[in-house]
Amino acid sequence: MLAEFGIRPDRDDAAFTRLLDALEGHPLAMRAVLLRLGQTPAAALLDELKAAFAGAEGDPATRRIYAPNDLAYLMSCCGCSRTQC
Repeated sequence: MLAEFGIRPDRDDAAFTRLLDALEGHPLAMRAVLLRLGQTPAAALLDELKAAFAGAEGDPATRRIYAPNDLAYLMSCCGCSRTQC
């Protein structure tokens, strides 16, 4: 998915690995967050994702699905992160 957009993440980066772990393989969440790797370092994305998880409502499974998508929406509509909006 990332290669088709010209994004080549550093797979040896520990933050990238933790980001993948946090997304737990959810395809839509991965697409929403990982496509930002072209402009945002993995460590910053991980911090934003953690903040989105913390601020999301629902049980842990629901938060893991909705938080990344909410974060992607906020970035597309106003360009800020969840903690600023």
